[in-house]
This record gives sequence, C-alpha cells and structure tokens, in this order.
Amino acid sequence: MAKDLVRTRQHITKFYTLKSHLQGVSLRMQVEHTAIFFKNYIAKHSCRLFNRSRQWLRQCEELPR
Repeated sequence: MAKDLVRTRQHITKFYTLKSHLQGVSLRMQVEHTAIFFKNYIAKHSCRLFNRSRQWLRQCEELPR
C-alpha cells in the first residue's frame, strides 16, 4: 500500500512538471507568434506610417504660431 502511494505521488509530480513545461512552451509560442505578427505588420505598413507622419509634420509646420 505504501509503495503504491509513493508511486502515485511520483506520477502526480511528473504530471504537474510536464503540465508546467507544456504551459511554458505554449506561452513562448504565443509570444513568438505575436512578435512575427507585429514584424509583418510593421513591414507592410511602415511606408504608409512614414508618409502619414510626414504629412502630420507638414500640417504642424503650417499652423500659425
């Protein structure tokens, strides 16, 4: 009976360790996915954002002081 209890506790400990490792891997994958998404978004829209900021600067220069 005691051996079964020890064996069961070891399996439970292994299970929790495996679960925490899988959650860590999942979190790293989400972070990487988000980074790739923003990198692609910036690559696609950087020219547009640059042009808008340039227009905004021109408008600010035209404002009366």
